[in-house]
Amino acid sequence: MNQDNRNWLGRNWKWFVPTICFAAALILVGVFFATLVFGATKIMKSSEAYRRAVAVAMTDHRVVAALGSPITEGRFVSGNISVTSSHPGTSSWHADFAIPIYGPKGKATIFVVAAQAAGKWSFTKLVVEVEGASEKIDLNEQRKKGERTQMFWRELQRNPSRLNVAGQPARASSSS
Repeated sequence: MNQDNRNWLGRNWKWFVPTICFAAALILVGVFFATLVFGATKIMKSSEAYRRAVAVAMTDHRVVAALGSPITEGRFVSGNISVTSSHPGTSSWHADFAIPIYGPKGKATIFVVAAQAAGKWSFTKLVVEVEGASEKIDLNEQRKKGERTQMFWRELQRNPSRLNVAGQPARASSSS
């Protein structure tokens, strides 16, 4: 009878070493992809478009009524953010996100499409879709009303004679 006096590793190295190498490779690939996902999420969450969209949604009375207070952000953001630079010192950004948010009453997703040019972000889409609700909350609608109100007050500060006593725009008087 031929007895093998080698230790366990000596008898099993042919399958054990490749298995350890394969497991180590799988762990490295997993760490690589986890780093990509968390890194991309961190980059998107640190963008001004993301921060503005979340701030607008969290302060909108319709969103607070639908989700309750406090509203918290989800961990993962889906979408992309890109930058293009045509000339040195100039760049334009484009963001397209879906941001999960949660409140005591339910869940929702903020859908954002925004672009930055000349240092200013403009949102072409800023909508909150509440889970289970049929209507979407268009946050751009409120922002546009707010921008028109701000423009009105700026104009009024520059030229107060443009309004009559009742607060209506003054009509151009025609003198004959």
